[in-house]
Amino acid sequence: MNSKRGTRHADSRTRTLQCIADGRRRAALRILLDAEERLPVREVASRLADAERGVPDAAAAETGLVHVHLPALSDAGLVEWDRDDECVETATHPVLDDPRFRELLETDGDGADEALSALSDERRRLALAVLRDDGTTVSRSALAGEVLRREAGDADTNPDADDVRRVEFRLHHVHLPKLDDADFVAYDPERGRVSYADHPALETVFAAVHEAGVDPADGFDDLSAECGLSRR
Repeated sequence: MNSKRGTRHADSRTRTLQCIADGRRRAALRILLDAEERLPVREVASRLADAERGVPDAAAAETGLVHVHLPALSDAGLVEWDRDDECVETATHPVLDDPRFRELLETDGDGADEALSALSDERRRLALAVLRDDGTTVSRSALAGEVLRREAGDADTNPDADDVRRVEFRLHHVHLPKLDDADFVAYDPERGRVSYADHPALETVFAAVHEAGVDPADGFDDLSAECGLSRR
């Protein structure tokens, strides 16, 4: 894969995962996929209110759709939303034909939003993949170096020391605290040591992405390889 194509696909994965890191948005997209037709926004809202706890009524659901969720889904290329006709349908994004993506949309329960949010950042995806594959406690600097190797697509490359320090800085101040707060990793900032935490919600997401025997769809195709999702 050339670097431009790899960057384009990484950006697509990031936008897609960021978009569906919200349970209400996943539910709305499930409704549209099941309908297989154009629906009035009001109808989507009604079905959301019927299906979800925590949605007081269809009017409140419609307000959330119009002002929050449909703009995000449209920007991600997952729906086509006609604001004038107040109707919406699924777009032609290839990820919508990938059964693994449907598995992600079905992901629910404690930690589901946080797991998808964690994986929505490419560097966090790689860091989690490294830790999951390693299965032991590693140093922050070793993690930074391995993340750079995976970004380069070359396990034998020797990353520049300055690059390792820059990645380690971001891991320490941005990514590892977020992952530690969500209980996806165990991070000791004083010792600079970190390990994968086998969180059930994160494992559910990993398993969905790496579903066996599924032909990958363009735009979502490299996520399982990028995340190093070998079967356990």
